[in-house]
Amino acid sequence: MALMGCEQTMPPPPLQKITLGVAQQPTSVLVYVAAEQKFFEKYGLDVELKSYLSGKRALDEGLLANETDIISVTELPIALTASFHPELRILSSSVVANDINRICARRDAAINQSTDLQGKKIATQANSAMHYFLHQFLLEQGIMESDVNMTFMKIEELVPAIVDGRVQAISAREPQLAQCQQQLGDKSITFSAKGLYEQYDLLVSSAKFTTQHPQHVQALLKAMLDAENYAKAHPTETLNILAQGLGISPEIAATMWSQFSFRIQLPQALLSILEYEVRWGIETNIINGDVPDFTQLFFSEHLRVIAPERFSLIP
Repeated sequence: MALMGCEQTMPPPPLQKITLGVAQQPTSVLVYVAAEQKFFEKYGLDVELKSYLSGKRALDEGLLANETDIISVTELPIALTASFHPELRILSSSVVANDINRICARRDAAINQSTDLQGKKIATQANSAMHYFLHQFLLEQGIMESDVNMTFMKIEELVPAIVDGRVQAISAREPQLAQCQQQLGDKSITFSAKGLYEQYDLLVSSAKFTTQHPQHVQALLKAMLDAENYAKAHPTETLNILAQGLGISPEIAATMWSQFSFRIQLPQALLSILEYEVRWGIETNIINGDVPDFTQLFFSEHLRVIAPERFSLIP
């Protein structure tokens, strides 16, 4: 006999656990927002964030090492890795950013303008967005790569190397730029090149994970769409979240606001950029092989259902 006036409520289903590798870089901003605002939980995900010093490290040490299910990573490492890892799947881009990467140099090394970089020792992280920016920057200044002493280091080694004088300049982004400027003070000078390199931040997983856990992918994309809407509506709060994530001041974070374009999407421009960058890698002998069919890497099934207007790829 049923008891009148008593309502039995079912407990909510348990959250589904996934591991998301996030790079400590400005373009990870929407991941930080989604975590801070609990948008992942809203859609049934228990997300463990694993932090990496760069997107390249998130790819190599996280996703490819089976330590993460999904990563946030700039497009350059994916472009250079796709030929060797066809199992990668691009779920969407989240942020397009301009003028994120810059050159921090030492004034006391006779560097007062960008052309003074010629003949100097410049360090960056190999096969990364910072590396690609340095290539583009030197090209714009009319400086051949053979006219500088380019050296590659781990990202955590860049600031110590310029501070102790082992190199005269570094190609980097926040938070390394702020560290460089703070530690060198008036001895530092920073060069930027707005419009030179439009950088995409991507959400990337594996064919195995997307096949076995399609509901997790859909939930993640919904959470990121909420993060996009929040970032557009709450710029001050978003900048504070970014500052906390990167360990920089809100004032430094604020200088990047105009550089961000927030949009969960798979646009045609992304395909063109990936193809261009892998050609650069082949021409400069960074990688061997041919340009892969990047359309095979795009996992668009759920984005096209959730937000079909965000998909504009033409194979």
